[in-house]
Amino acid sequence: MSDNVTPLHPERERQRRRRRKLLTLGGVVVLVLAVVALILFRDALNLDAVRRYFTYLGTEGDASYGQYQYEAHSNGAFAAYEDGLAVASAAGLEIFDDSGGLLVRMSSGMTTPAAAAGGGVLLAWDVGGTTLCVADGSGPLLDETLEQPLLDADISAGGEICWAAAAESYRTVLTVLDSARQERFRWYSSSRYLPLCAVAEGGGQLAAVALDAEGGAFRSCLLLLDTAVEEQDGVEADLGNQLIYDLDYASRSRLWVVGEETLQVFDSDGAQRGACEYGGALTDYCLGGDDFAFLALDTQRTGGRAVLRTVDTDGSVLGEVTVDGEILDISAAGRYAAVLTADGLQIYTAKLEPYAETAEVAGAAELALRADGTALLIGSTSAWLYVP
Repeated sequence: MSDNVTPLHPERERQRRRRRKLLTLGGVVVLVLAVVALILFRDALNLDAVRRYFTYLGTEGDASYGQYQYEAHSNGAFAAYEDGLAVASAAGLEIFDDSGGLLVRMSSGMTTPAAAAGGGVLLAWDVGGTTLCVADGSGPLLDETLEQPLLDADISAGGEICWAAAAESYRTVLTVLDSARQERFRWYSSSRYLPLCAVAEGGGQLAAVALDAEGGAFRSCLLLLDTAVEEQDGVEADLGNQLIYDLDYASRSRLWVVGEETLQVFDSDGAQRGACEYGGALTDYCLGGDDFAFLALDTQRTGGRAVLRTVDTDGSVLGEVTVDGEILDISAAGRYAAVLTADGLQIYTAKLEPYAETAEVAGAAELALRADGTALLIGSTSAWLYVP
């Protein structure tokens, strides 16, 4: 109706407008309530199950889907990558698609391989060697042979890469590449060894563990460096004299530090956010979950029974469960944690509530969980996908 035309029934027109406004307002309220419900009850609604239903619809009869074949190697590293699997070994780096087809092969072999994914790319490196490879599903992105041995490497959720390596005339050199694999930062240490490193998403901060001696004993500290500043001493936080196994960013502003006796959480300014003492021997860990760390502990120090524990980014325990039998491997991704034993695979929520399980794990010795709750069961020459 034109604005210049007077309605024949003004009251009826006003009622229609009021109804339209009420319907619009009602639709907005329903939408807001639906969003709130999804946030509050996402675990109960099991949205991942809905996503898996549509993602894997029609794959039940496909014998090749989620099946992977590779050569046996005495020392291989495996990682879930996109919808497939990555294998780093003495033969090099291989990436397979969701049907087991070979997407990428890089021939740079690794004696002690390690692999990790982030930002849609896959990083593989040779611990103690000089090989560092980066690839995605379309092909190789970086094939680097360093002059000195690698101590550690890391990839962020955004695809930024860092590594720590030995260096002539220095104890350690740290290098950061941006998500386009261009060098962003390099930092030399002449007085202390830096055996572990991690880079924040976005590449704005580099973290490392620094080792030095004090009173005849080794001391560890967390070193935080701003990658936009060339000359700096960095921010330090004391880690005590326990052996540090690993560190990684839980988010852009928070870090995990896995020690021999304690899991510590630090803010990006170096302040300790929280800590969780193990109360036993740490036998395995995984930092791949969303906002939680997953630990396997031998609290009795007798073997044969393990305590699984999840810890949030404040250092508080989220969940704990006891598992009988030998643990072959653990993994965490997204909102899930999983444990592989000789008796089967058990998948939990982040609070260690049972989610799914299967006893069909014959031949599997390793495990790689994916963020949608599916799991790759990995054997010596093959791997297969378990969909809850």
